[in-house]
Amino acid sequence: LRQFQFRVGDENFCLMFVSLVPILSDEQKTKPTQHGVRDLRSLGLSPKVIFCRCPIPLAQECKDKISAFCHVGPKNVISVHDVNNVYHVPLLLLQQNLHRIIAKELHLESVMQIENPDMKSWSEMAHRLDGFEKDVKIALIGKYTGLQDSYLSVIKSLKVSCIVCIFCS
Repeated sequence: LRQFQFRVGDENFCLMFVSLVPILSDEQKTKPTQHGVRDLRSLGLSPKVIFCRCPIPLAQECKDKISAFCHVGPKNVISVHDVNNVYHVPLLLLQQNLHRIIAKELHLESVMQIENPDMKSWSEMAHRLDGFEKDVKIALIGKYTGLQDSYLSVIKSLKVSCIVCIFCS
């Protein structure tokens, strides 16, 4: 990545780092993120955006601390907290202006107009999925059914199929 970064130039490269922000004793801990960024820097890589995974929204003081110790702007520290379903994540990123941050870091602001994308239908779909109440039982027969990840792609496919059936009916 470091060589690629030099080859394409800084304006064409936007490294983003995902880090866990654990909660211990009701306090969000930033040290794992700081250490992860330090390790990246030791390889000659500096993230421009840091995604912080946490069960709850990241406190502003944690964002400020990560920003200060990891040398990224406070707006470039993105809270990716737990949501009801994965389809809320793009809405969460939109709320924190990730599209504008990427455009700024890649120097695309002068090339294109950055407006808020129309996510109305996506938002409706995400909120509609929250209201699923009907249970369906599906039998899955296989050799390794005791291992949760063995048939993960089948399970994911069934979930997506359910979503399509609900929105197409």
